[in-house]
Amino acid sequence: MVVNCQLEVVLATCNGERFLEPQLQSLWHQQRRPDSLLVFDDRSNDGTLKILKQWQQRHPNWIQLLPSAPQRIGPTAAFNLLLNTSTASYVALCDQDDVWHPDRLSTGLTQLKTAENNNPQGSRKPLLLHSDAELIDASSNLLPQSLWQWHRVSRHPPALWQLALHNQVTGCTILCNRPLLEQALPIPQAALLHDWWLGLIACRNGGLLACPERLLQHRRHERNASGPRRELIRFRSLANRCLQWRSLFSDYSTKQKSRPERQ
Repeated sequence: MVVNCQLEVVLATCNGERFLEPQLQSLWHQQRRPDSLLVFDDRSNDGTLKILKQWQQRHPNWIQLLPSAPQRIGPTAAFNLLLNTSTASYVALCDQDDVWHPDRLSTGLTQLKTAENNNPQGSRKPLLLHSDAELIDASSNLLPQSLWQWHRVSRHPPALWQLALHNQVTGCTILCNRPLLEQALPIPQAALLHDWWLGLIACRNGGLLACPERLLQHRRHERNASGPRRELIRFRSLANRCLQWRSLFSDYSTKQKSRPERQ
């Protein structure tokens, strides 16, 4: 495990052997290579773990595998575990079946640090940057729409109420800083999706940043979580969204009360 890690990628896997190797290669060949790759495998029964262990043997000081859970826990709980385990200053979320462009991390980190430098709170300001992405199919063919076009995402950050009704933040494009995670974690049971929750926390704190550059290739196929599962979320009841909204502000109230008073 890397000590004093500044930039870490967290990766959740589950039966991802088909596309995992190209994604790992794209992480390793980043212009700004992450200091560490933290991985949780959600009880894969294919060759995913074999691929991960081969990479760990080649790069033992770079990749860390978390212990498996007794049973499958799903993407939101997996990323909750990963984010709670990470201690890095900056954390990027990663899907097992995408391919990152070489400048994905260097571009994102530059924009995030620029926003910190331009804010009176500096590096204490909770910030989350998400970007657009190219869409590819299972055969790596480029699809006509981009991620933002597909999800009807504006280049301008939404109002909090708009984000509460329609998620515009896709997890695989997220890069956030430590103050954002301190505000967002642990992800509550009421959260409908981990990326939606992180986006809401950033928006609530005035720290949601949108990068229109397409920094990665996001794969759409029949088995990935961000396609069919995200479509299902659209039809979830208003009551569930209200629970998420209430949790957003009860969480904020609790964290505000627990803050030590400044002298």
